[in-house]
Amino acid sequence: MELVVKGTQTIRTIRRAAALALVLPAVAFAQSKPAKSTKPAKSTTSAPATPTTTTAAAAAPATSAALPSGREIVDRYVKAIGGRDALMKLSSRHETATLEVPAAGVKAQIESYSARPNKSLEKTNIPGMGEAIEGFDGTTAWSISPVQGPRVMSGKQLEQRKYRSVFDAALHESEFVKSIETQELTDFEGKKAYKVKITRPNGDESIEYFDVDSGLLVGMVMTQDSEMGQITTTGVMSDYKEFDGIRMPTKVLLRSSAGPEISVTINSVTHGDVDPTVFELPSQIKALTGK
Repeated sequence: MELVVKGTQTIRTIRRAAALALVLPAVAFAQSKPAKSTKPAKSTTSAPATPTTTTAAAAAPATSAALPSGREIVDRYVKAIGGRDALMKLSSRHETATLEVPAAGVKAQIESYSARPNKSLEKTNIPGMGEAIEGFDGTTAWSISPVQGPRVMSGKQLEQRKYRSVFDAALHESEFVKSIETQELTDFEGKKAYKVKITRPNGDESIEYFDVDSGLLVGMVMTQDSEMGQITTTGVMSDYKEFDGIRMPTKVLLRSSAGPEISVTINSVTHGDVDPTVFELPSQIKALTGK
């Protein structure tokens, strides 16, 4: 029984991490709430934490009037990763990645598919446990676990999955974002960054950090509902590379209140080659939904 419980928790953690790590570059956090703390984790520790201002910044804080607006910061970010026109030319994305949990000695392979406007699928192969799959076909959010079996999501988790699957989330369109507010100039993982609060139409919030020099997104903080309760996660993005004219982070570190630090390395990214049938509901899920 202990082994089964441990296996279940590992699969949940890895599946959640895989999904978050692959959508973080696209700024697709769903139904997020601001973290209670605003202190960042240093790069030398694996403890989950959130950013804080440096002593210098605290001594001479920038006034809101001196800071660019949230919309300006986001528009600069979109330009830095390739521009709106380049993003709108894309219809689908296929990614492969390696996920590692050093403290647990776990390594998993991830394959992710996404398509406009909001379809997604992640497959995570966990050695010794099997393959965990999670998807959204535009209407139904579901998962299949080697321990839990097939499951259809509802309520808050369905909403989270829907927002997390938005293909053009990087644009921060008004359909999914109610307001974008610059809060301060701060320090995030040793970089000067603008701290921006994103509020969604339903009132949920997330925090995003944009590098002052490059304009790139370097971090996010959010709290999400999960099978394990509410989990606060700090994501640190780095090592941006260009794929089909679009710059994406290929290194993602996740520090959460649910467990040890997780790292994800993006191995490959291709666009426009995803077969639409990949998003069709598996037979086990059809049996649960009657579709």
